[in-house]
Amino acid sequence: GGNSGPTMEVVISRTRFMSNELKSSDSTTSPLRIVGLGSSIASARDVGDWMGVQNKSLFNFSQKARPSPLEIYFQAFEQSNYAGRLLAMAKPVYNAVERHLDGKS
Repeated sequence: GGNSGPTMEVVISRTRFMSNELKSSDSTTSPLRIVGLGSSIASARDVGDWMGVQNKSLFNFSQKARPSPLEIYFQAFEQSNYAGRLLAMAKPVYNAVERHLDGKS
């Protein structure tokens, strides 16, 4: 993978810190709202708790809410270098998407 996990952690932590600072310094400031959208994760409630999301404000859609079924395909790439792995993946991933597209656009 890349560096998105730690980057998101820093962004969310700093945003929550700034939100707390604004709340304590000025009671007329409206609270900061973080909207998090992402792919399916098994621990959505844990991530929501860490982000400070109240349970009533966390929406984790079930598989039944998907407009089309999710299918998973695996292909291994053995390059240890991130940039090299991305280059090696480009054409096979494109071909796999075309193969499983079934004429949809």
